[in-house]
Amino acid sequence: MEYFTTTSKASRRAVDCVIVGVYARNRLGIGAEDIDTASKGEIKKRIKSGDISTSIGRCAILTNVPGVKADRVAVVGLGKSGKLTATGFKKAVTAAAQGISRTKAKSVLTCLTLEPVDNSSSYYLARHTAEAVHDVLYRFTQMKSGRKKKGSPLKTIGLAVAKRSDATKAKLGAEHGEGIAAGVSLAKELGNLPANVCTPSYLARTAKKLATGNGKLTTKVLNESEMKRLGMGSLLSVSAGSAEPAKLIVMQYKGAGSDQPVVLVGKGVTFDTGGISLKPGPAMDEMKFDMCGAASVIGTMAAVAKMKLPINLNVVVPAVENMPSSTATKPGDIVKSMSGQTIEVLNTDAEGRLILCDALTYSRRFKPAAIIDVATLTGACV
Repeated sequence: MEYFTTTSKASRRAVDCVIVGVYARNRLGIGAEDIDTASKGEIKKRIKSGDISTSIGRCAILTNVPGVKADRVAVVGLGKSGKLTATGFKKAVTAAAQGISRTKAKSVLTCLTLEPVDNSSSYYLARHTAEAVHDVLYRFTQMKSGRKKKGSPLKTIGLAVAKRSDATKAKLGAEHGEGIAAGVSLAKELGNLPANVCTPSYLARTAKKLATGNGKLTTKVLNESEMKRLGMGSLLSVSAGSAEPAKLIVMQYKGAGSDQPVVLVGKGVTFDTGGISLKPGPAMDEMKFDMCGAASVIGTMAAVAKMKLPINLNVVVPAVENMPSSTATKPGDIVKSMSGQTIEVLNTDAEGRLILCDALTYSRRFKPAAIIDVATLTGACV
């Protein structure tokens, strides 16, 4: 997506759509006030007729508005005046993006960035805009066969600013929003892929690809032999029944010199049958999502690298498949973790803690400022 900033009035910009906001009790936002003046009361008339709602998150697309250069005007409700929060702002942008995505608009100008939002600057409003728009436009089509539906043609977003000094902040906010959206989209893509595609090896290749051409980011992948030498008997007990080899993915981003890194550990069970303690058949297909912890931390690393943040961040992903077979770990088996502790496995569907404990022990070698683990876990953790 391309972004530009402008101090032009809403009615003066020749774009496919301009986005403005309206508040409760018929109070018009800054962009809406300009549109209403240029059109001789069109916005107020539509509010009165009920065509436009001032409720937060509601959107109406107007066409052929007199006195306005844009082909369409998206009018979104902003709720009570003076009460607009960042959450409400995102909800409004989302509503506008959803409405615009159903049109053939290629370029838009949002004037919502002119509105006063609690604890938000032009930087954050631009960032929230980029994140919300990408969230609306995301589609998972990779596995579809035949003719694919074309996505939204939207390519350019203009960000209205009150003064030129805000332009640089807004542009940076949009760039960071793009980086965050790229990480979120990657996490969604990894989660949505089926388990026969998104294997431990696929996660490892994805992580390596992210490091290509980025001097601050390196990716190392440990195979089963290397993990065995490190004593990761706990982790390897989970992958013992699968033909798919386990991988320990280690990503390191260095953007802050010798500072201690934060380590993110993401559970990466690319498919969880429960092993010998087999799960019930209904909804087992959803167990492809048991690697969403891994998807989250890899997506986070993608965002950090794209934004070139001045931090040190490491990501550790124990990636395995939990399958039943003649070589699978059995209930009652005893295994030893990397930290030297013996573990009696009473239920092979409690595999998350078995892979995370070895990954957490491995993470200590980085002497981190903090370790955060991200996982899809059983309700028993509550």
